[in-house]
Amino acid sequence: MAFLTYTTAAEVRATLGVSTTELSDSVLALPIYDTIADESIDAVHADLADLFEAKAALLTPTALESKFVAVVKLYVTYAMASHLLTALPLFSVKSLTDGKAEFDRQSDVFADVKDGVNTMLRSLRARVEQLMELVDGTVIPASAPVSVSVVASKLATDPITG
Repeated sequence: MAFLTYTTAAEVRATLGVSTTELSDSVLALPIYDTIADESIDAVHADLADLFEAKAALLTPTALESKFVAVVKLYVTYAMASHLLTALPLFSVKSLTDGKAEFDRQSDVFADVKDGVNTMLRSLRARVEQLMELVDGTVIPASAPVSVSVVASKLATDPITG
């Protein structure tokens, strides 16, 4: 499914705080971004795309179904923005001018944008999982806890005196 099913190029740009000069529609229309959107959706649950499509097509959705559709759209917007964060320093210019007006961006905003986008993405993913369960009864299995074993032993000989 095309990422434009879920969000718009303007919404992705707004999330990153960049303009069409820095990130054009033609770049966001590249097929790779459809794949990224699909992978982001599949990472939550294999049935999420189908459930989204079904709920988005409803003529009279319930408040919960409308909320589900809106949150999935927002999740994909932030997933796209998160992916683009790696290239943000390359296309997000410090200064823009059109000959008459000039815009200067602060030099230290990249870290704040990165933190904000990634924090919101984690929050939205959890919200999508919660709403998916409420709307459809689909339970997202929790990831298995990771255990780490640490073993310590005393040296048989003193490394200094031998």
